[in-house]
Amino acid sequence: MAISEYRTQREKDKFIETKEGKTAIRISPELTNGIVKFDANDSAPNYIGINKTRTAATSEGTWTVMKFTYDGSNVTDIETAYGVWDDRASLFP
Repeated sequence: MAISEYRTQREKDKFIETKEGKTAIRISPELTNGIVKFDANDSAPNYIGINKTRTAATSEGTWTVMKFTYDGSNVTDIETAYGVWDDRASLFP
């Protein structure tokens, strides 16, 4: 398998199809004891933070943070950064 094919397959493996036929993000098995934080604006998340340690403080620099960009109600981009949940906005200049 060529490197580009391997990368494509790894990207595809990050997603699953739900029973309803929708696409969802596959959560790593490492996170079964972790925590997920939401910073929601109305009903849509602006930021989601994931930490594999359930008791992690939001001030710890061990968070994977995702920033969602929307066009209307449709997600157009998801950016990812690593750092402190409390400073999530500053992770995306």
